[in-house]
Amino acid sequence: MKLCVLVCAIVAATESVKLPSNFKTCNRKQANFRGCLLQAARHALTQLNRPYDDLKMPTLDPLYVKRIETSVHTLLFNVTSELTECQLYNLLHLNVEQFDVDFEGKTIQMSAYWPYQKSRCFQRGETQVLFTDVWLKA
Repeated sequence: MKLCVLVCAIVAATESVKLPSNFKTCNRKQANFRGCLLQAARHALTQLNRPYDDLKMPTLDPLYVKRIETSVHTLLFNVTSELTECQLYNLLHLNVEQFDVDFEGKTIQMSAYWPYQKSRCFQRGETQVLFTDVWLKA
């Protein structure tokens, strides 16, 4: 399953925080900045097996997410789903394929493959297939 994640609105604090020495850093002015950034993101995933309180970053195994909303709309079907109180497991094993940063917009866009996922969430959803409504609550 290919997981395309868009992490929006990562707002930088007014003071910068120094990364721990075990994190790889990249210089924005170097020629291969995007390649360095991709390698740094891959390496950082392996380091997030514990929380970093000074960075205000939680552990990624498991990662707690309060709410996730998804929706897909086509001519034949419409699916809307809301997941709440989620615990996502095995994020340390993401295969990061793309990692881009928009410094002006303060956003990160990442495309990754999550080979083995496990999650626990409360789910509420609504599906319409050929004008037939299906409701889901689990």
